[in-house]
Order: sequence, then structure tokens, then C-alpha cells
Amino acid sequence: MNRALLAAALGLAAWAFTVAVTLFRLAFNPFIWERVTLASFGWTLAYAAIFAAAGVLCERLSRLPVRALRYLLVGAVAGALIWSYLTATWAFTARASAVIEPPPGVLDAALTGAALGAIGGFLLLVVVLARGD
Repeated sequence: MNRALLAAALGLAAWAFTVAVTLFRLAFNPFIWERVTLASFGWTLAYAAIFAAAGVLCERLSRLPVRALRYLLVGAVAGALIWSYLTATWAFTARASAVIEPPPGVLDAALTGAALGAIGGFLLLVVVLARGD
């Protein structure tokens, strides 16, 4: 149970870091304020629970006995989380020079992120195996 709480806390810490960086950018770049919407701010707050849940899920997945499956699934969860978060909160989290809004659809973004995250997990697995760990 303690590992699950730690994983949830790490997920919340990752979320808090992204929010802190975004607020820092907002403080020094007024152009971002022009596009911030209540929906993007609301999604940012809602993702706090999703980040905590993803932390717990990744902790559970890290216990899988098959190493390749662990890397692929944790990468997929992390990729889906980050890509969908950045899509849902684009107006709040994108850099100031970004003018083209991503196509709506958090589910499509999650699927894209999961695919990219699984590829990243596979590449990390290759590096770990090449090192002989």
C-alpha cells in the first residue's frame, strides 16, 4: 500500500511541476494569457487525479514479470498521459509562439501518445539490454 501512495505522490509531483512551469511562463509572457480558456484551466485541474492514478498504474505495471512488457506498457501509459494532457490543455500549456491549435480529441491524442510511449519504452528496453542490466 505504501508503494501505491508513493506512486500517486510522484504522479502528483509531476503534475505540479508542469503546472509550476506553466504558471512561470504565464507570469513572464502575457501573450499566453490571450488564449487561456476556462476549459483548459479546468482540464489542468482535472488531470491532477489522472496523474496520480497513472502513477499508481505504472507502479503496478512495473511489477510485471516480463521485462519487455513492463517497458512497453509503462511507456504507453506515460505517453498517453502526457500527449492527452498537452492536447487537452493546449491553450494553457503551449508555448507562446504556438498558434495552431491541435485537433480536438483527447482520446485520439491518448492513442497517439500510447503508441509513441510504447515505442519509447521499447527503445529504452533496447538500451537496457545493450548495457547488460
